[in-house]
Parts: sequence; C-alpha cells; structure tokens
Amino acid sequence: EEILFIKCNKVTGEWMVNDKDKTVPTGSNVHCHSGCNITRSFDPSLCGSEEDCDSNISLFDSSRNCRDDFGLQVDFGAQTPSGWVEVSRVLCDNHRYKVFDKKNTAITAFPYGIRCIRKRIDS
Repeated sequence: EEILFIKCNKVTGEWMVNDKDKTVPTGSNVHCHSGCNITRSFDPSLCGSEEDCDSNISLFDSSRNCRDDFGLQVDFGAQTPSGWVEVSRVLCDNHRYKVFDKKNTAITAFPYGIRCIRKRIDS
C-alpha cells in the first residue's frame, strides 16, 4: 500500500500511516516528539567515563538550567550545529524547546539530547 499521509501520535510516539491503524515499524528512521519531555532528551548513558552529568535539569528557570558548577550542552543530531554544543539556556515555550547559544541568539534546530555536564580533570 502506498503511504500518502503520516501523522504523529504524540501520546504513544508512533507515526500513524494513512489515518489507519497501521504504524511505521519500530526501528524505522522516523522521530516523533511530545513537547518538552526532558526524560526523552536526557539519557545518562550519553556521558562518557571522563564526564560527570547531572540529571537535575530545569526547563522552567529562565535564568539557568543547570547547577552553578555544571555547563549546559545540547546535541542536535544530524542537524547543524552537530555534536554536543555549549549553549546558554533551553526553555520550554508552547510545548517546544527553545535553545539559545552563548550569545543569547535563538537556535532553530531541534535538540535531541540535553545535558548538564561537569568535566572531570584528573591530576
């Protein structure tokens, strides 16, 4: 059957195909996001052994997202900029993330990963 239409079910995270009960198979390269769900954006396994991450990330404090001794980084997946990028803040506005760079300029790419990180410096 030809796929004419797909729609994101934001509750289940599935893509419905052609308005029917068919869904895009699990493992397909299609993503569906339900608002600013930090538990989907923060994964402790994203921190390497030399890095110390904090899961206490606040999207509701407009002045800071991380504790004072941690920096905020965002991963935009395959979008530009790529890799972990240091940013000044991430806010939730109308169920969508708003990311601001170090110069406080909005970044339009969608963040797939968000972390508060303190790098360990071993002597």
